[in-house]
Amino acid sequence: MMALKSYMDKVLISHGSLEMVPMQKRHIIPLYGTLSNENLFEVRNIYKLDLMETLMSCLDMEDTFVIEKKSYPLAILGVNKITHEKGIMWTMFSNKMKDNWFSFVKASPKLIRYLHTMYDEITVETWEGNNKMVEWLGWLGFDVIDVTSNEHGFNLIHFVRCNQDKKNVYAFPSRPVIH
Repeated sequence: MMALKSYMDKVLISHGSLEMVPMQKRHIIPLYGTLSNENLFEVRNIYKLDLMETLMSCLDMEDTFVIEKKSYPLAILGVNKITHEKGIMWTMFSNKMKDNWFSFVKASPKLIRYLHTMYDEITVETWEGNNKMVEWLGWLGFDVIDVTSNEHGFNLIHFVRCNQDKKNVYAFPSRPVIH
C-alpha cells in the first residue's frame, strides 16, 4: 500500500524521483520493517540499541530527514548539533535503497551542500564493516581522522568534512587581533 503524501511535507531537496523531507511518524514503520542488514547489525550489536525506540527518538531531533521515493522512505539521515558550526551526521538505510543507490549517490552532493548551510564541520562515525557507507563517505570528500574500538569491541572509523565553500579556514574566535 502506498502512503499518502501529507500536504504538510516540505521537500527540502529533490533529485529525480528522490526527495528529502523532514522526518515524520509515518516514516517509522516502513523503515523499521526494511532496515538494511548492515544497519540492523550496527543498531543491535555495535551500539546495543532498541531499533523502535531509536527511530521514535529521531522524531524529537531537530535535523532529522528522510530520503523518499514516491512517499516511501529509503533512508533516514540526521545531524546531531555539537556547536552552532559542528554536527555529527548519521544515517540508516532501508534495504530498498539498493534499487535506488545510484540515484542517491548522484543526489548526495546536494545533500551535503544543504547540510553545510547549517554546519561548517560534519563528522561521521561508522562501523568499518559497512563498506558501502565507508565508500560513500570517501566519495563525498569526508576524510578519515581516526579508527577506534567501541566498548563492545567493534572498530569505528571517524570521518570529518569541512565546508569547502567557506573561504576562512580558521575559527573566528581564534583569529589574531590586528590593531
